[in-house]
Amino acid sequence: MLSRFSRRLDPHPTTECETVRPDILHPYKTYTFKTDDSGQLTASFDPTDDCNKSLYVTFHKGRFNPENLCANFIWTHGFNEKFTGETFDVPPSSEMTMVVNRIVTAPYVSCKPFTWTLDGANAPPTTGLWISKLSIKDNEGSEDSWQATFIYNADRSAGDIFNPQTQNLKVAVGGSNINIPVGKLIGDAKEGFSYKSPKNEIPVVSIKGNPSKQTLNIKVSKTDVGNMGSGIATSVKLGGVLNQFTAPLTNGKYKSVANPLSDSFVVVSGKIRNKEGENDTLTASFKLASPSLISTLESCNGDCKAVVKLKLYRNAETAPFVDEDLTDLLSVSEKTQNNNKSYSIKKSPAKNKLTAFRYTSSNGSLSLGLNVLALPFALIEEKLGVELTIGENTYKTFVTLFAKDDKFSSYSTTF
Repeated sequence: MLSRFSRRLDPHPTTECETVRPDILHPYKTYTFKTDDSGQLTASFDPTDDCNKSLYVTFHKGRFNPENLCANFIWTHGFNEKFTGETFDVPPSSEMTMVVNRIVTAPYVSCKPFTWTLDGANAPPTTGLWISKLSIKDNEGSEDSWQATFIYNADRSAGDIFNPQTQNLKVAVGGSNINIPVGKLIGDAKEGFSYKSPKNEIPVVSIKGNPSKQTLNIKVSKTDVGNMGSGIATSVKLGGVLNQFTAPLTNGKYKSVANPLSDSFVVVSGKIRNKEGENDTLTASFKLASPSLISTLESCNGDCKAVVKLKLYRNAETAPFVDEDLTDLLSVSEKTQNNNKSYSIKKSPAKNKLTAFRYTSSNGSLSLGLNVLALPFALIEEKLGVELTIGENTYKTFVTLFAKDDKFSSYSTTF
C-alpha cells in the first residue's frame, strides 16, 4: 500500500483512523477471522524484539482495501509496540481482517515470528476440507480403524505455510482424535511431512502430508470412532487453521457427496497464464458440496437457469478483479440413477470468455476456465480468493499461487 497508518508516540487505543506517507510503498499482511456473537474482541500482539518498533496492527470489518486504508476501520492500539488484553467493540458474527503493517520500506513484512491471540473470535473462516477417500472399520471398543485422504486449502505463502517442525497437527474422525505435537512430524513445509507412531503406542497412526497438492493421507488403528449415523464429523487442524467437513454415510460407509450434510468448497488445482493485454487465462478445478445447493437445483426441476455469479480476488483486496454473472451462459440438468437424483451445471456451446464450467453434484467436481482476462498478478506468491454464488448460496475459499518463472508468465497451485 502506498501510505501507512499514522502511529502515535505512546499507546493510544482509538477507533479513529489516520494515514501518512502516501509516497512510499509500505508492505503489509492480512489475517481474516470471524467474530463470535458477543460484540467484543480482546486482542494481544507480540512482535519480536527486532521488529518491536516496526509493526503496526489495525482491525477492519470485512475485507481490507489497500487503496482506502480507513475503509471499514474498527480499532488500533495506536502505537507500534507489544500490547496485551485490549478489548474493543466489534460487529458480532462478522468477518473481519487484522492488518499487520510494516513501517519501513521492504518487499514484504519480513519480521518473524510475531504472535497474537484473539478472544471473542471464532476459528478463522474455514476454507473447506474435502474427503477423497474414507473407509471406517467399526469394531468393538478401541479396536476401530480408519483411513482417509483429505484435500484442504490453507495459506501457503512464505512465513504462513504450515511448518511441521514448529506447529502441531490435529485430525479427528468422529470420536477418534489424533494429536501430533510439535517436533514429532518429520519433513518440512515444502517437501512434505510424515509421521509414524512408535512401536506399541496406541492408537497406531501413519500420516503423509503433501503441501504442494494440499493433501493428507492418514491411517489409524486401535482407536474408537464412536457412534456413526447418517454422517460423521471430520476435521483437520494445521497449526492454527481449522478445516471441517461432515461426511455423509450410507450403511456406515462413505461413498459420495450426492447427499451432503455440510458445506465444503475447496480449490483442488489451478493454473494461470499471464500474457500481454487482456489475453490471460485461468483454469481451475474445485470440489463443492452443499445441502442448500442441492435444494436449489431440485427446485429447478431440470429446466431452469440457476443464478451463478463468480468473483475472484487478489490477496485480501476488497474489489474483485473478476466479477462475472454467468447465469445466461449455463444450464442445469437432472439425472436419475438407482432412484438417486444428481444434477449438473454446464456452459452453453456459444463462444465467450467462459471456456469451461461443469459441476456434477454426485461427486462434487467443478471445473472452470476463463480467458480474455487482465490478471493483476506480478509477485512470486499470490493469493487467489474465490467467491462463487449459485442461487442464494455463496461459497468462498482461497488458494496460494506460485510463479513458475521469473517473468511471472504463469502460476500454479503447486510449488
